[in-house]
Amino acid sequence: MAKGVYFGVGEKARKVKKLYFGVGDKSRKVKKMFFGVDGKARICYSAGLSKVKTMTVNNKVEGRWSNFQGACTSIGSYLLIDSIDDKSKGHAEYINTSLIRGDATPAYGAGRKYKGAASNSNYAIFTGGLVESNNYYSRSGTCYTPELTITDSITFIKTGRSGMGCGTIANNAVFAGGDISSSAQTNIVDVVNSSLGVSVLNLPFDIAYPIGLNIGGVLLFAHGYNRVAAYNYSTAYITQGLSVSQHTSVSRFTSSGDSAGAANKNYALYQNGSSVDVFTANLAYDRLENFPGSYRMAGLSFDDYAVFAGGTLSGNKVYVYDKNLVVDVLEDLSESKTRILAGKLGDRGFFIGGALEQGTSNLVDIYEI
Repeated sequence: MAKGVYFGVGEKARKVKKLYFGVGDKSRKVKKMFFGVDGKARICYSAGLSKVKTMTVNNKVEGRWSNFQGACTSIGSYLLIDSIDDKSKGHAEYINTSLIRGDATPAYGAGRKYKGAASNSNYAIFTGGLVESNNYYSRSGTCYTPELTITDSITFIKTGRSGMGCGTIANNAVFAGGDISSSAQTNIVDVVNSSLGVSVLNLPFDIAYPIGLNIGGVLLFAHGYNRVAAYNYSTAYITQGLSVSQHTSVSRFTSSGDSAGAANKNYALYQNGSSVDVFTANLAYDRLENFPGSYRMAGLSFDDYAVFAGGTLSGNKVYVYDKNLVVDVLEDLSESKTRILAGKLGDRGFFIGGALEQGTSNLVDIYEI
């Protein structure tokens, strides 16, 4: 686990985020610092990602492509977590910036699986999803303000669907693609601005469960799934001006639900096992092999790091890719689990719940830079 150094400022302990020493008239960043204890070197500081806390949420929840899939997004001082309880009813709770958990009004009275969640500056939006009891694909949505007041039953999306790719571009919440039936997908993209105005775009192909990542000023969607075609290799992106383009090179690896995505300033990474599809900030594409990793992981995006956790082969490992694709491996995830729900609140990342070998977790591992 990454360690921390603190200085006293105004009678308060302030964590040192970056540390530099002068060497040969140049400023050199300190990556690790050790003290000698009983004849052994003990690490006291390491730059980069560090674990802050492990806490619990009330409702057990899992992440992408799971039967207990929840959704999360942030607004103001809150990370909102939407899930389904053991009676198939909607459940909502939050974690605030002080890392205190609380209950929120559920976005849906009846639990909907595989819903979408994304935010703009004024609202956290949960929409769509599947009601399995009557095979109903919802169009309705709920908005949370920064004060967690809500507006119910607003029809945001053009076509009822589940399994959308979600993200934010130019202060718009984006809901892309999705399942419209058990055997068909759609190319519809609904874009919700900060005044709750909705515009509709179209991807160049039908897709469900694409992973949205911000890189180079665009919102990139890759590693989705098309049930009709069995597999889908297509990649598209949405610009700041809300135009849609298909990427000239296609991802050479298909998801089938086992992929995860995360980005830093330089690279968007789509990882599945030891294979990683890489897109640079200018959207050049490559594929890397023999990287450390696993299947059914969860990803978090920071400015300096793309972070993956959990998975079928990873145990308690967390993989941290820096802006040069150098990988650091932490071994401090609280449990060995797959299909974790991942969310961001400010500079902190949250790995929430996940599928255990038996059952579902309600533990949350919190990391920060």
